[in-house]
Amino acid sequence: MDIFSQLAGQPQLLALLVPAILVALVRPMWAVGWLACVAGTTRALYALQLITTGHKVLLDDGVVLALVGAAVMAAVRRRRLQVTEIGLPALLLLVIAVSSALANRLSLMSVIYGVRFSLLYMFLFLAIRNLPVTPRSVLRLTQLLIGLATLNAVLGLAQFVGLVPQWVMAGHGQDVTGFYRATGLLGDAGNLGCYLVGGVCLALAMAFAHGWETRSRPLWLAGALVMAVVTVMTSSRGPILGLLAGGGLVLYLRGPRRSAVPIAAVLVVVIAVGVVPGVYERFEQIPQEWQQGRTIRAQLFWAGVDVWRKSPWCGVGLGAFGGSAGTYFPDQLAPKIGVYSQIDNFLLGLLVQIGVVGVGLFLWLAVRMARTQLRLVRTREGLPRALATAALGVMVAMPIVSLAGTSLEQHGFAFFFWVLPAMAYSTAALQAARDQVALIVPAAETLSEHGDTEAERRLVGTCRS
Repeated sequence: MDIFSQLAGQPQLLALLVPAILVALVRPMWAVGWLACVAGTTRALYALQLITTGHKVLLDDGVVLALVGAAVMAAVRRRRLQVTEIGLPALLLLVIAVSSALANRLSLMSVIYGVRFSLLYMFLFLAIRNLPVTPRSVLRLTQLLIGLATLNAVLGLAQFVGLVPQWVMAGHGQDVTGFYRATGLLGDAGNLGCYLVGGVCLALAMAFAHGWETRSRPLWLAGALVMAVVTVMTSSRGPILGLLAGGGLVLYLRGPRRSAVPIAAVLVVVIAVGVVPGVYERFEQIPQEWQQGRTIRAQLFWAGVDVWRKSPWCGVGLGAFGGSAGTYFPDQLAPKIGVYSQIDNFLLGLLVQIGVVGVGLFLWLAVRMARTQLRLVRTREGLPRALATAALGVMVAMPIVSLAGTSLEQHGFAFFFWVLPAMAYSTAALQAARDQVALIVPAAETLSEHGDTEAERRLVGTCRS
């Protein structure tokens, strides 16, 4: 299901995009905050019957389209489109997706569906970079993200001991030696684990940010600690390892003691893995879990490898394999068509669908984005540096959580991956402009002291504004 199918079946819904675009143009962070809420509470909203899957598509994909439309309008108004550092690889990635689809005779709808599953929030990154944002609105969004992640962690803790319903997406495998894998408001232990990895990176980066008030630091540190513990309680091995990598990098870049703090944090997580019931046993199962014929995950993985070998360079077409469409899959997995038929490996899923060329372009895109964030960490202070640090932590965790999960197809984790670097750059650009004005205004005022022409007075007024 996707927004385009909804619009094709109910074209009157197009009218709803107009006010959504206008709201996104005037208050873009309201729309981004709405997406953050939807991405962080989806399964609970389903369980409480507040929304259906059709509603969720409109409230998620539709808002992304509204933000993209608002970004285009903003670019037209100022006669400049911010292509961003990912512009060229993103364009080539879409070209490869379309070319592969044409070569494999897939429909345009299959390609759109595949892009929606794998790369939807990439357009959110481009939209944010072209929309007006303010540091205050970005700070409020970061507080919302940390709050939602902490709420998910607290609920996950209660679910682990059986006090709160799980709202699980799949009923199997949730009981771990008398305890229950935490799923939070996301309905799946793996999804919650990936989501909390992003939350931990952001909370730690904000807690150790320099150049602003520190009253919220204890709350952010407490939230990060709860999120880290509950990540272990999900019993999801990819997120646990991603937490060690991403959180460790954030602490190394931002921590008060670059060597001692990351080591202490790693020890805490390792001890938690040994103490929390059932987690260590799941790590012991890894060698057997990937053997052919033992698990559905192994069947999907090796089926994906077999399909990739048939079209190694450009793949079988984006949207032609796994949860995106399910065109290719073993006969014995036919009843599993749908979300559960996704390859439990995001990078392999891309490799199967768009081949070595497509994955290479995606990695190029990620590297260019990471290089920009690293430059911001080195040159900026305050909020931009904190957001860039958190973004780097999430980027380091991404390939780890992708090896045993769908990662960027999960909108909770994808939100952190794509939105944090966009906000970091936007706030850094505002900070740089403010610093430049701070240098120009004194010079302009000095100039006005030596003369009082109308041109000089206009110059001073322009600089101040």
